[in-house]
Amino acid sequence: RSIEEQNTCLSQTAEPNLQQYVAETTNDPYFGSFVENPYNGLEITQSGWVNCVELVEKIEKYFLEKNQYLNERFNYEFIENQNDGVFYKGIKIKKILFCEGFEARENPFFDWLPHNPAKGQTILVNIEDYTLPEIINQGIFIIPIDKKGLCKVGATYSWDDLDSINTDDARAFLEEKLQLLIKRPYRIIEQQAGVRPATQDRRPFVGLHPEFPHLAIFNGLGSKGVSLAPYFAAQLADFLESDKEIDPLVNIERFFTLYFHKKNP
Repeated sequence: RSIEEQNTCLSQTAEPNLQQYVAETTNDPYFGSFVENPYNGLEITQSGWVNCVELVEKIEKYFLEKNQYLNERFNYEFIENQNDGVFYKGIKIKKILFCEGFEARENPFFDWLPHNPAKGQTILVNIEDYTLPEIINQGIFIIPIDKKGLCKVGATYSWDDLDSINTDDARAFLEEKLQLLIKRPYRIIEQQAGVRPATQDRRPFVGLHPEFPHLAIFNGLGSKGVSLAPYFAAQLADFLESDKEIDPLVNIERFFTLYFHKKNP
């Protein structure tokens, strides 16, 4: 967006360990026919996006077919902690892993963690004669959904109204950013809102409860969950199966003092 940003970008991407993630050249005139890029741009390789709605639907179908999925609201009152495991509605389980998104704030076993959820809103737009297959990111992102100009644009951040209600302010903010970036006419088709399960130190929550080791949490992935989840899920699995260490930057042991302070103020 400026000469300063351009210089910073060039110096940072000159680092040898980043070379595999940065294209050697970028066809700036090609992108310039669609978006404003007077200071050119940077193309990141090995990148993409995940259709999370479809992913969750496929995962649900997989576990339903294996008879390993219950489509019901979890009830904390049915948890019975034992020395060698935990019971839930009479079913003995080795571990219960809580992956509840921002609603983990209401979990009586993990409500002491410093949750800091952030609401985000996006708009679905149809951009006229827009054929870029790449994701554009400049203050906002433009993700092409199909080859006919349907794109997802976002996102906003808000730490106050933690609900799934669309707001006019968010729509106006995204439109203002989009109008400065895009060179083609567009129309808004839909607006969406959700809440990110963010944390105060911007690090995920991974690990076992300090008092009930049969209860674990995997949460706090914030706006980077798609990229962070596979990595830290593998770490948690290795910890549970092989007792390998969880990265201390995400291990909830870093907040155990909060739990014991709450229990014994």
